[in-house]
Amino acid sequence: MSPDPVMDIRWQLIEYIQSAVMSAKGNVVSFNLKQIKKALGMNSKAEETALKLALGALADLGLLQRVPGKKLRYFLRRGSPLWNALELGCTDLLTILMDRHPRKYKLLRSHSSPKK
Repeated sequence: MSPDPVMDIRWQLIEYIQSAVMSAKGNVVSFNLKQIKKALGMNSKAEETALKLALGALADLGLLQRVPGKKLRYFLRRGSPLWNALELGCTDLLTILMDRHPRKYKLLRSHSSPKK
């Protein structure tokens, strides 16, 4: 049985955010999609879509702050629930939360519906 590539991308994203939290010198960590793609070596549109879904799920759950603009940025503050979970190493919980997010299922259903 082959591993789920979307789940793999979620794990890579969580590991990226966790490393940013662990190496943070201040009280805030910020990043955008381009930085994450470059750091993780992702080039395909499918990987980008999976990253957007995962980041969107974390933002919709209130675990990340989304700051709109020319380039959408995400902020994470020290002491926030996500920061504390990453410091404690609770990465399994975060992937479960992203996996069960209702927005993901809505998007997947809309992409899997047959074209007329």
